[in-house]
Amino acid sequence: MNNSEVKAKRRVFSLLAISLLPMTTGVVASAVAQIGNVDPTMSNLIVTMPLFAMTIMVILSGRLVAWLGTKSVVIGGLLITSLASVLAFIAPNLTVLLGARLLLGVGLGCYNSLAVSLISIQYYGEQRRRLMGFQNATQGLGAMLASLAVSGLLLLGSRYAFLIYLISLPIAWSYFKNVPNVQFPKMLRTTQLERTSSRPALWYYVITLFLLMTLYMVANLTIPSLILTRHIGTASTGAVALSLFSLGTILAGVSFGRLKVRLPRFILALSMLTMLVGFSGLLWGQTKLMIMLVSFLIGGSFGLYVPEIFNTATTLVTKDKANTITMVLMTSSNLASFGASFFCVLLKTNGTNASLLINAILILFVLIVINLSQNKRLDQAIE
Repeated sequence: MNNSEVKAKRRVFSLLAISLLPMTTGVVASAVAQIGNVDPTMSNLIVTMPLFAMTIMVILSGRLVAWLGTKSVVIGGLLITSLASVLAFIAPNLTVLLGARLLLGVGLGCYNSLAVSLISIQYYGEQRRRLMGFQNATQGLGAMLASLAVSGLLLLGSRYAFLIYLISLPIAWSYFKNVPNVQFPKMLRTTQLERTSSRPALWYYVITLFLLMTLYMVANLTIPSLILTRHIGTASTGAVALSLFSLGTILAGVSFGRLKVRLPRFILALSMLTMLVGFSGLLWGQTKLMIMLVSFLIGGSFGLYVPEIFNTATTLVTKDKANTITMVLMTSSNLASFGASFFCVLLKTNGTNASLLINAILILFVLIVINLSQNKRLDQAIE
């Protein structure tokens, strides 16, 4: 392996490494629960506050990139993340802790969209598809490793769990050493025909991502309670089930590139079908093994539809707009995650988990039908 190949591999590794943290914001929930005198509302707010800040920063990150450049924004975001980690650890009260969690979202939101758009503008063809899958797999790996790290750090005390974000420091150093400042292409003129032909397809992907992310988060919120209400396990069983989400995401993300070659038009439908099977298993499953299996399947669906939507949507626009459409998709995803608890209530039409699961299955069935019927038109938009 020559020197240029080594540099290219280090660059890819450093680029993927920034995706380790954005999906870890909820792993400290157990640590927050162990802090004394925290009511449930404040506890939920502390856990979800980074998602709110991330949504705002994803919208603003385009301007930051224009002012400071991609490298400064990524490294700055990682340093803010590490500062938030320390501040949460030493926070003397809940107000400061809440502020630290808000700052964490600011740091992660600075570079969240760049984790995808930097791949989309630098790589092409098979390598791009493979890296999109690896990027999503890296997010799942980060969530799984963070969960394990929190479990160990909790043995030292609840506040130690917040120190997991100090991993952002070596990530920042690696990025500084191996990834140059990447310039987005200058704004290109597009014809009215090009704008109108791709716009419906872009909105299709934005709305589909929102619905799929909502259902994914609904599954995350529902599985632990199903395990307890059906008396098939304990809270620790629920934690294991949620870890299988990450494992499914990792394996599906790694396989995405090969699946895309074999099933170029049907990856999204396959991911929806996998999630539908998962929700069906949740509806009928009465054993611990079944719940573990469907958790793996739903995690696997996430590992397919996220890189498929981001990869395909960014091919619908010129390179100069890749970061913009990525920001729109990220905003859609973050809003879905933030509002998932509301949709849990909305889908429980008769107040039961069964009604929630049935409604989720119906939504997925409709999404599959729409996707299969729209495949030809979407292909024409991409061409």
